[in-house]
Amino acid sequence: MKGKRRIVILTALIMCIGTIFVPVSGYAATAEKKGYDNVAPTINNVTFAQSVTKPDVLKVSFDLKEEDTGAVGVSFYFHNRENLNYMYSNVGIWNNGSEGNWSKNPKFTGRYTVNVRIPSTAPEGEYFLRQIDVADQAGNQRQYFETNLGDENDIQNVNINNGRNSVTVKNEFDVAFQTYITNSTILSRLKSMPTGTCAMINFDKYNHTAKKAWFDAIRGQNKTIVFSDDGIQWMINGRDIKKKTKDVDLNVKVKRELGTSYGTKDNIVSLDFASNGILPGSMTVRVKTNYVLGTGQKLYYYDDNNLKLESTKVLGYQDGDSTWSELKLTHNSKFLLSKKDLVNSPKKLKTIRKKGRKLQVKWGKIKGVKKYQVQYSTSKKFAKKKTKTKVVKGNKVTLKRLKAKKRYYVRVRAVKSSKVYGIYSKSKRTGKIKR
Repeated sequence: MKGKRRIVILTALIMCIGTIFVPVSGYAATAEKKGYDNVAPTINNVTFAQSVTKPDVLKVSFDLKEEDTGAVGVSFYFHNRENLNYMYSNVGIWNNGSEGNWSKNPKFTGRYTVNVRIPSTAPEGEYFLRQIDVADQAGNQRQYFETNLGDENDIQNVNINNGRNSVTVKNEFDVAFQTYITNSTILSRLKSMPTGTCAMINFDKYNHTAKKAWFDAIRGQNKTIVFSDDGIQWMINGRDIKKKTKDVDLNVKVKRELGTSYGTKDNIVSLDFASNGILPGSMTVRVKTNYVLGTGQKLYYYDDNNLKLESTKVLGYQDGDSTWSELKLTHNSKFLLSKKDLVNSPKKLKTIRKKGRKLQVKWGKIKGVKKYQVQYSTSKKFAKKKTKTKVVKGNKVTLKRLKAKKRYYVRVRAVKSSKVYGIYSKSKRTGKIKR
Protein backbone atom coordinates (compact mmCIF):
# COMPACT_ATOMS: atom_id res chain seq x y z
CA MET A 1 0.00 0.00 0.00
CA LYS A 2 2.91 2.37 0.71
CA GLY A 3 4.16 1.88 -2.82
CA LYS A 4 0.72 2.72 -4.24
CA ARG A 5 0.39 5.78 -2.00
CA ARG A 6 3.73 7.08 -3.15
CA ILE A 7 2.77 6.68 -6.81
CA VAL A 8 -0.42 8.67 -6.26
CA ILE A 9 1.55 11.47 -4.60
CA LEU A 10 4.05 11.53 -7.46
CA THR A 11 1.25 11.61 -10.03
CA ALA A 12 -0.11 14.82 -8.52
CA LEU A 13 3.23 16.51 -9.18
CA ILE A 14 3.90 15.09 -12.62
CA MET A 15 4.53 17.17 -15.70
CA CYS A 16 3.13 14.76 -18.24
CA ILE A 17 5.18 13.52 -21.14
CA GLY A 18 3.08 10.76 -22.67
CA THR A 19 -0.14 9.88 -20.91
CA ILE A 20 -0.93 9.88 -17.20
CA PHE A 21 0.42 7.01 -15.10
CA VAL A 22 -2.50 5.03 -13.69
CA PRO A 23 -1.55 2.12 -11.40
CA VAL A 24 -3.44 -1.06 -12.22
CA SER A 25 -5.12 -2.89 -9.36
CA GLY A 26 -3.24 -6.01 -8.32
CA TYR A 27 0.18 -5.06 -9.64
CA ALA A 28 1.58 -3.73 -6.37
CA ALA A 29 1.27 -7.07 -4.57
CA THR A 30 3.40 -10.19 -5.01
CA ALA A 31 1.62 -13.39 -6.05
CA GLU A 32 1.89 -15.95 -3.28
CA LYS A 33 0.03 -18.99 -4.62
CA LYS A 34 2.20 -22.08 -4.74
CA GLY A 35 3.45 -22.91 -8.23
CA TYR A 36 2.89 -19.37 -9.52
CA ASP A 37 5.48 -16.81 -10.59
CA ASN A 38 6.24 -14.78 -7.46
CA VAL A 39 9.46 -13.04 -8.54
CA ALA A 40 9.27 -9.51 -9.95
CA PRO A 41 11.37 -8.53 -13.00
CA THR A 42 14.61 -6.59 -12.50
CA ILE A 43 16.09 -3.60 -14.35
CA ASN A 44 19.79 -2.78 -14.76
CA ASN A 45 22.35 -0.98 -16.96
CA VAL A 46 20.15 2.00 -17.81
CA THR A 47 21.54 4.39 -20.43
CA PHE A 48 20.29 7.64 -21.98
CA ALA A 49 21.70 10.81 -23.56
CA GLN A 50 23.25 13.39 -21.24
CA SER A 51 21.52 16.34 -22.91
CA VAL A 52 18.57 17.00 -25.22
CA THR A 53 17.17 20.10 -26.88
CA LYS A 54 13.40 20.36 -26.52
CA PRO A 55 11.06 19.37 -28.02
CA ASP A 56 12.52 15.90 -28.39
CA VAL A 57 12.31 12.30 -27.27
CA LEU A 58 14.81 10.93 -24.77
CA LYS A 59 15.51 7.27 -25.54
CA VAL A 60 16.08 5.22 -22.39
CA SER A 61 17.67 1.78 -22.90
CA PHE A 62 17.90 -0.88 -20.20
CA ASP A 63 18.52 -4.56 -19.46
CA LEU A 64 15.43 -6.48 -18.36
CA LYS A 65 15.66 -9.77 -16.48
CA GLU A 66 12.40 -11.75 -16.55
CA GLU A 67 12.24 -15.52 -17.08
CA ASP A 68 8.70 -16.48 -16.02
CA THR A 69 5.40 -14.88 -17.15
CA GLY A 70 6.93 -11.87 -18.91
CA ALA A 71 7.07 -8.14 -18.14
CA VAL A 72 4.00 -6.13 -19.11
CA GLY A 73 4.92 -2.63 -17.98
CA VAL A 74 7.84 -0.34 -17.16
CA SER A 75 8.15 3.35 -16.20
CA PHE A 76 11.07 5.75 -15.77
CA TYR A 77 10.61 9.01 -13.79
CA PHE A 78 12.91 12.01 -14.21
CA HIS A 79 12.77 14.86 -11.68
CA ASN A 80 13.91 18.48 -11.90
CA ARG A 81 14.78 19.41 -8.32
CA GLU A 82 14.78 23.16 -8.89
CA ASN A 83 11.17 23.49 -10.08
CA LEU A 84 9.68 20.14 -8.93
CA ASN A 85 8.71 19.15 -12.46
CA TYR A 86 8.60 15.54 -13.62
CA MET A 87 8.89 13.89 -16.99
CA TYR A 88 8.40 10.19 -17.44
CA SER A 89 7.79 7.27 -19.77
CA ASN A 90 5.13 4.58 -19.42
CA VAL A 91 4.97 1.36 -21.37
CA GLY A 92 2.31 -1.32 -21.44
CA ILE A 93 -0.29 -1.91 -18.73
CA TRP A 94 -0.34 1.56 -17.22
CA ASN A 95 -1.43 3.52 -20.27
CA ASN A 96 -2.88 0.94 -22.65
CA GLY A 97 0.25 1.00 -24.71
CA SER A 98 1.10 4.55 -25.75
CA GLU A 99 4.64 3.22 -26.13
CA GLY A 100 3.56 -0.31 -27.09
CA ASN A 101 1.15 -2.66 -25.40
CA TRP A 102 3.36 -5.15 -23.60
CA SER A 103 0.35 -6.86 -21.98
CA LYS A 104 -0.41 -8.40 -25.39
CA ASN A 105 3.24 -9.22 -26.01
CA PRO A 106 5.07 -9.68 -22.67
CA LYS A 107 8.81 -9.05 -22.69
CA PHE A 108 11.45 -11.42 -21.40
CA THR A 109 15.15 -11.13 -20.58
CA GLY A 110 16.85 -8.80 -23.05
CA ARG A 111 17.69 -5.16 -23.79
CA TYR A 112 14.88 -2.72 -24.56
CA THR A 113 14.37 0.99 -25.27
CA VAL A 114 11.48 3.26 -24.29
CA ASN A 115 10.79 6.94 -25.00
CA VAL A 116 10.49 9.87 -22.61
CA ARG A 117 8.73 12.72 -24.40
CA ILE A 118 10.15 16.17 -23.69
CA PRO A 119 7.71 18.89 -24.84
CA SER A 120 8.60 22.48 -25.62
CA THR A 121 6.76 23.46 -22.41
CA ALA A 122 9.22 21.52 -20.20
CA PRO A 123 11.34 23.88 -18.07
CA GLU A 124 15.02 23.76 -18.98
CA GLY A 125 17.48 22.37 -16.46
CA GLU A 126 18.83 19.13 -15.08
CA TYR A 127 16.52 16.15 -14.55
CA PHE A 128 17.57 13.18 -12.39
CA LEU A 129 16.25 9.65 -12.78
CA ARG A 130 14.37 9.28 -9.51
CA GLN A 131 12.22 6.17 -9.83
CA ILE A 132 11.85 3.03 -11.97
CA ASP A 133 8.79 0.74 -11.89
CA VAL A 134 8.48 -2.64 -13.59
CA ALA A 135 5.72 -5.28 -13.40
CA ASP A 136 5.11 -8.75 -14.80
CA GLN A 137 2.07 -10.61 -16.04
CA ALA A 138 1.63 -12.48 -12.73
CA GLY A 139 1.15 -9.25 -10.78
CA ASN A 140 4.64 -8.83 -9.34
CA GLN A 141 5.93 -5.25 -9.26
CA ARG A 142 9.39 -3.95 -8.42
CA GLN A 143 10.11 -0.29 -7.70
CA TYR A 144 13.52 1.35 -7.58
CA PHE A 145 13.73 4.66 -5.70
CA GLU A 146 16.34 7.36 -5.41
CA THR A 147 17.13 7.18 -1.68
CA ASN A 148 19.02 10.45 -1.36
CA LEU A 149 17.97 13.49 -3.38
CA GLY A 150 21.40 15.01 -2.91
CA ASP A 151 23.20 12.10 -4.59
CA GLU A 152 23.51 12.12 -8.37
CA ASN A 153 23.44 8.34 -8.63
CA ASP A 154 21.54 6.61 -5.88
CA ILE A 155 18.90 4.43 -7.54
CA GLN A 156 19.18 1.22 -5.55
CA ASN A 157 21.05 -1.65 -7.20
CA VAL A 158 20.89 -0.17 -10.71
CA ASN A 159 23.84 0.90 -12.85
CA ILE A 160 22.83 4.15 -14.58
CA ASN A 161 24.96 5.71 -17.33
CA ASN A 162 28.10 4.49 -15.55
CA GLY A 163 27.49 6.89 -12.68
CA ARG A 164 25.83 9.85 -14.42
CA ASN A 165 22.17 9.86 -13.40
CA SER A 166 20.81 12.97 -15.10
CA VAL A 167 19.89 14.56 -18.41
CA THR A 168 20.11 18.27 -19.17
CA VAL A 169 17.10 19.70 -21.02
CA LYS A 170 18.02 22.73 -23.13
CA ASN A 171 15.98 25.40 -24.85
CA GLU A 172 16.07 25.40 -28.64
CA PHE A 173 16.60 29.17 -28.80
CA ASP A 174 18.48 31.82 -26.88
CA VAL A 175 15.48 34.12 -26.43
CA ALA A 176 16.18 37.86 -26.32
CA PHE A 177 12.53 38.82 -25.85
CA GLN A 178 9.01 37.45 -26.22
CA THR A 179 5.91 39.49 -26.97
CA TYR A 180 2.56 39.65 -28.80
CA ILE A 181 2.51 40.56 -32.49
CA THR A 182 0.80 43.95 -32.01
CA ASN A 183 3.48 45.29 -29.65
CA SER A 184 4.74 48.60 -31.03
CA THR A 185 8.29 48.07 -29.71
CA ILE A 186 9.03 44.97 -31.83
CA LEU A 187 10.97 46.82 -34.54
CA SER A 188 13.28 48.66 -32.15
CA ARG A 189 13.88 45.52 -30.09
CA LEU A 190 14.75 43.52 -33.21
CA LYS A 191 17.33 46.12 -34.17
CA SER A 192 18.93 46.15 -30.71
CA MET A 193 18.81 42.45 -29.77
CA PRO A 194 22.22 40.69 -29.65
CA THR A 195 23.53 38.64 -32.55
CA GLY A 196 22.79 34.94 -32.18
CA THR A 197 19.59 35.46 -30.22
CA CYS A 198 15.92 34.98 -31.02
CA ALA A 199 12.73 37.02 -30.80
CA MET A 200 9.59 35.03 -29.92
CA ILE A 201 6.52 36.75 -31.36
CA ASN A 202 3.10 35.28 -30.58
CA PHE A 203 0.15 35.63 -32.95
CA ASP A 204 -3.42 34.31 -33.18
CA LYS A 205 -6.41 34.19 -35.53
CA TYR A 206 -7.13 37.88 -34.92
CA ASN A 207 -3.65 39.28 -35.51
CA HIS A 208 -1.35 37.30 -37.79
CA THR A 209 0.64 39.65 -40.04
CA ALA A 210 4.44 39.72 -39.87
CA LYS A 211 5.59 43.19 -40.91
CA LYS A 212 7.96 43.90 -43.78
CA ALA A 213 10.05 46.18 -41.54
CA TRP A 214 10.79 43.29 -39.16
CA PHE A 215 12.40 41.25 -41.93
CA ASP A 216 14.37 44.31 -43.05
CA ALA A 217 15.63 44.79 -39.46
CA ILE A 218 17.36 41.38 -39.32
CA ARG A 219 18.35 40.92 -42.99
CA GLY A 220 21.87 39.54 -43.34
CA GLN A 221 22.34 39.10 -39.58
CA ASN A 222 22.45 36.03 -37.34
CA LYS A 223 19.20 36.95 -35.66
CA THR A 224 16.11 34.74 -35.63
CA ILE A 225 12.41 35.52 -35.42
CA VAL A 226 10.02 32.79 -34.30
CA PHE A 227 6.32 33.46 -34.84
CA SER A 228 4.14 31.12 -32.75
CA ASP A 229 0.48 30.28 -32.47
CA ASP A 230 -1.09 27.27 -30.75
CA GLY A 231 -0.68 24.99 -33.78
CA ILE A 232 1.74 26.77 -36.10
CA GLN A 233 5.29 28.10 -35.84
CA TRP A 234 7.29 30.07 -38.40
CA MET A 235 11.07 30.60 -38.10
CA ILE A 236 13.43 32.72 -40.15
CA ASN A 237 17.05 33.74 -39.67
CA GLY A 238 18.23 37.07 -41.06
CA ARG A 239 21.00 35.38 -43.06
CA ASP A 240 18.31 33.54 -45.07
CA ILE A 241 16.48 36.71 -46.12
CA LYS A 242 17.60 37.10 -49.74
CA LYS A 243 14.39 37.99 -51.57
CA LYS A 244 12.26 41.10 -51.63
CA THR A 245 10.72 41.67 -48.21
CA LYS A 246 6.99 42.09 -47.69
CA ASP A 247 4.25 41.65 -45.11
CA VAL A 248 3.57 37.93 -44.54
CA ASP A 249 0.20 36.55 -43.47
CA LEU A 250 1.03 33.78 -40.97
CA ASN A 251 -2.39 32.14 -40.98
CA VAL A 252 -2.53 28.48 -42.12
CA LYS A 253 -5.57 26.22 -42.43
CA VAL A 254 -4.63 22.66 -41.46
CA LYS A 255 -7.00 19.84 -42.37
CA ARG A 256 -6.75 16.07 -42.20
CA GLU A 257 -8.59 14.34 -45.04
CA LEU A 258 -8.87 11.08 -46.93
CA GLY A 259 -6.29 10.66 -49.66
CA THR A 260 -8.53 8.63 -51.99
CA SER A 261 -8.77 11.54 -54.45
CA TYR A 262 -5.00 11.91 -54.53
CA GLY A 263 -3.94 8.31 -55.07
CA THR A 264 -3.70 6.78 -51.58
CA LYS A 265 -6.01 5.01 -49.12
CA ASP A 266 -4.19 6.68 -46.24
CA ASN A 267 -5.13 10.00 -44.69
CA ILE A 268 -3.21 13.07 -45.78
CA VAL A 269 -2.87 16.56 -44.31
CA SER A 270 -3.66 19.63 -46.41
CA LEU A 271 -1.95 22.92 -45.55
CA ASP A 272 -3.71 25.93 -47.03
CA PHE A 273 -1.44 28.96 -46.66
CA ALA A 274 -2.39 32.57 -47.28
CA SER A 275 -1.54 33.99 -50.71
CA ASN A 276 1.91 35.27 -49.76
CA GLY A 277 3.62 34.08 -52.94
CA ILE A 278 7.43 34.16 -52.74
CA LEU A 279 8.62 34.55 -49.14
CA PRO A 280 11.42 36.96 -48.09
CA GLY A 281 13.64 33.93 -47.57
CA SER A 282 13.64 30.26 -46.71
CA MET A 283 11.41 29.78 -43.69
CA THR A 284 11.02 26.76 -41.44
CA VAL A 285 7.35 26.09 -40.73
CA ARG A 286 6.16 23.72 -38.01
CA VAL A 287 2.55 22.57 -38.09
CA LYS A 288 0.62 20.60 -35.48
CA THR A 289 -1.09 17.96 -37.60
CA ASN A 290 -2.56 15.79 -34.80
CA TYR A 291 -2.02 12.87 -37.15
CA VAL A 292 0.98 10.57 -36.99
CA LEU A 293 2.57 10.65 -40.43
CA GLY A 294 5.94 9.53 -39.04
CA THR A 295 9.21 9.67 -40.93
CA GLY A 296 9.49 9.76 -44.71
CA GLN A 297 6.79 12.38 -45.22
CA LYS A 298 6.38 13.87 -48.68
CA LEU A 299 5.38 17.47 -49.28
CA TYR A 300 3.45 18.21 -52.49
CA TYR A 301 2.68 21.63 -53.93
CA TYR A 302 -0.89 21.59 -55.22
CA ASP A 303 -2.00 24.14 -57.78
CA ASP A 304 -4.62 24.18 -60.49
CA ASN A 305 -5.16 20.39 -60.80
CA ASN A 306 -1.44 19.74 -60.64
CA LEU A 307 0.83 18.15 -58.04
CA LYS A 308 4.53 18.86 -57.72
CA LEU A 309 6.74 16.99 -55.26
CA GLU A 310 8.24 19.82 -53.21
CA SER A 311 10.27 17.89 -50.62
CA THR A 312 10.94 14.42 -49.24
CA LYS A 313 12.75 15.80 -46.19
CA VAL A 314 9.79 16.70 -44.00
CA LEU A 315 10.48 15.99 -40.34
CA GLY A 316 7.76 14.42 -38.20
CA TYR A 317 8.17 14.68 -34.45
CA GLN A 318 6.34 14.50 -31.14
CA ASP A 319 5.94 17.53 -28.84
CA GLY A 320 4.42 16.11 -25.69
CA ASP A 321 1.15 14.49 -26.78
CA SER A 322 0.97 16.51 -30.01
CA THR A 323 2.23 15.42 -33.42
CA TRP A 324 4.02 18.00 -35.56
CA SER A 325 5.56 18.22 -39.03
CA GLU A 326 8.46 20.51 -39.89
CA LEU A 327 9.01 21.75 -43.44
CA LYS A 328 11.09 24.37 -45.21
CA LEU A 329 9.30 26.72 -47.61
CA THR A 330 10.29 29.48 -50.00
CA HIS A 331 6.76 30.19 -51.22
CA ASN A 332 3.18 29.81 -49.99
CA SER A 333 0.21 28.12 -51.58
CA LYS A 334 -1.67 24.91 -50.88
CA PHE A 335 0.45 21.93 -49.88
CA LEU A 336 -0.32 18.29 -49.16
CA LEU A 337 1.56 16.11 -46.66
CA SER A 338 1.52 12.38 -47.26
CA LYS A 339 3.35 9.26 -46.17
CA LYS A 340 2.62 7.59 -49.52
CA ASP A 341 3.27 8.74 -53.08
CA LEU A 342 0.38 10.75 -54.52
CA VAL A 343 -0.86 10.40 -58.11
CA ASN A 344 -0.90 13.44 -60.39
CA SER A 345 -3.46 14.33 -63.03
CA PRO A 346 -3.06 13.22 -66.66
CA LYS A 347 -1.56 15.87 -68.96
CA LYS A 348 -1.97 16.80 -72.64
CA LEU A 349 -5.70 16.07 -72.72
CA LYS A 350 -7.06 16.26 -76.28
CA THR A 351 -10.50 15.78 -77.79
CA ILE A 352 -10.97 14.88 -81.47
CA ARG A 353 -14.41 14.95 -83.07
CA LYS A 354 -15.34 11.91 -85.11
CA LYS A 355 -18.09 11.32 -87.62
CA GLY A 356 -21.56 11.29 -86.18
CA ARG A 357 -22.07 11.70 -82.46
CA LYS A 358 -18.64 10.43 -81.47
CA LEU A 359 -15.67 11.97 -79.75
CA GLN A 360 -12.18 10.57 -79.25
CA VAL A 361 -10.29 11.59 -76.09
CA LYS A 362 -6.51 11.18 -75.64
CA TRP A 363 -4.16 12.03 -72.77
CA GLY A 364 -0.60 11.49 -71.60
CA LYS A 365 0.23 8.29 -69.74
CA ILE A 366 1.11 8.24 -66.04
CA LYS A 367 3.92 5.88 -65.07
CA GLY A 368 2.65 2.77 -63.30
CA VAL A 369 -1.03 3.46 -64.08
CA LYS A 370 -2.99 1.03 -66.27
CA LYS A 371 -6.56 2.29 -65.91
CA TYR A 372 -8.14 5.71 -66.16
CA GLN A 373 -11.55 7.12 -65.32
CA VAL A 374 -13.07 9.43 -67.92
CA GLN A 375 -15.95 11.76 -67.08
CA TYR A 376 -17.89 13.66 -69.72
CA SER A 377 -20.75 16.03 -69.12
CA THR A 378 -22.84 18.80 -70.64
CA SER A 379 -22.39 20.59 -67.30
CA LYS A 380 -19.26 22.67 -66.73
CA LYS A 381 -19.44 21.72 -63.05
CA PHE A 382 -20.04 18.05 -63.85
CA ALA A 383 -23.48 17.95 -62.26
CA LYS A 384 -24.31 14.37 -61.35
CA LYS A 385 -27.44 14.03 -63.51
CA LYS A 386 -25.64 15.38 -66.57
CA THR A 387 -22.41 13.40 -66.19
CA LYS A 388 -21.35 9.97 -67.41
CA THR A 389 -18.29 7.98 -66.35
CA LYS A 390 -16.19 5.33 -68.08
CA VAL A 391 -13.19 3.34 -66.84
CA VAL A 392 -10.79 2.35 -69.61
CA LYS A 393 -7.41 0.72 -70.10
CA GLY A 394 -4.78 2.69 -71.96
CA ASN A 395 -4.71 6.41 -72.64
CA LYS A 396 -7.51 6.93 -75.14
CA VAL A 397 -11.23 6.28 -75.49
CA THR A 398 -14.01 6.95 -78.01
CA LEU A 399 -17.20 8.36 -76.51
CA LYS A 400 -20.35 7.43 -78.42
CA ARG A 401 -24.03 8.40 -78.63
CA LEU A 402 -23.41 11.97 -77.59
CA LYS A 403 -26.21 14.52 -77.76
CA ALA A 404 -26.35 16.52 -80.96
CA LYS A 405 -25.80 20.28 -80.84
CA LYS A 406 -24.36 20.05 -77.32
CA ARG A 407 -20.92 20.97 -76.02
CA TYR A 408 -19.23 18.55 -73.64
CA TYR A 409 -16.71 18.93 -70.86
CA VAL A 410 -14.23 16.08 -70.42
CA ARG A 411 -11.80 15.27 -67.61
CA VAL A 412 -9.63 12.25 -66.78
CA ARG A 413 -8.00 10.80 -63.69
CA ALA A 414 -5.87 7.77 -62.91
CA VAL A 415 -7.40 4.70 -61.27
CA LYS A 416 -4.94 3.27 -58.76
CA SER A 417 -7.23 0.69 -57.15
CA SER A 418 -10.85 0.28 -56.09
CA LYS A 419 -12.09 3.66 -54.83
CA VAL A 420 -8.57 5.16 -54.96
CA TYR A 421 -7.92 7.69 -57.72
CA GLY A 422 -5.47 10.34 -58.79
CA ILE A 423 -6.28 14.00 -59.31
CA TYR A 424 -8.61 15.02 -62.12
CA SER A 425 -7.08 16.76 -65.09
CA LYS A 426 -8.25 20.19 -66.12
CA SER A 427 -11.53 19.83 -67.95
CA LYS A 428 -11.52 20.21 -71.74
CA ARG A 429 -14.47 21.79 -73.53
CA THR A 430 -15.43 20.34 -76.91
CA GLY A 431 -17.04 21.95 -79.89
CA LYS A 432 -20.71 21.29 -80.61
CA ILE A 433 -21.54 17.73 -81.51
CA LYS A 434 -23.02 17.37 -85.00
CA ARG A 435 -25.79 15.02 -86.05
